[in-house]
Amino acid sequence: LNANANPEQITNAVSKYLSRYFSKQNTDSIVGNTRLKGVVTFSQDPILDQVFLKGLSEFEPINFKIDFDEAKEQLSSSFNIPYIKYQGSSISNGQFALNSTANNFDLNFMVNNLQYEPVNIQNISLLGKVVDGTILLDFSTADETEKIININSEVIANDSLVKFHIN
Repeated sequence: LNANANPEQITNAVSKYLSRYFSKQNTDSIVGNTRLKGVVTFSQDPILDQVFLKGLSEFEPINFKIDFDEAKEQLSSSFNIPYIKYQGSSISNGQFALNSTANNFDLNFMVNNLQYEPVNIQNISLLGKVVDGTILLDFSTADETEKIININSEVIANDSLVKFHIN
């Protein structure tokens, strides 16, 4: 982990940065110089599966990455979950990526297989972007040959109201 600020300053800078995508009000035009870059890997360990997550039977290392540069108005974050089996449920190949710049905010979440007996869902995808303060989401699942579910939605929020619309 490499940062030029303390955790409170980083939290405030990231919060300020993200809030401008969802606010129609003019935000503070003063841009700071907060930077954060980090890579964290969680691996299976007795304290994890015997203390915090009893029932964790299989676990491949999870990798988290974050890169935030307030002055350049850039934030990217990602994590990769190769495989987890917890109390009979499992996730295979889960991936998340968030990339944003001064003008773009895109997210991508995918899972190859989510199993929670008797349910087995394959090829889960959630794509999103923010356009003019509106969150546009595209959720889908598919088997090997066809899409099973495809839901497009919009979320608009302001100080007193959240509006959710499904297309």
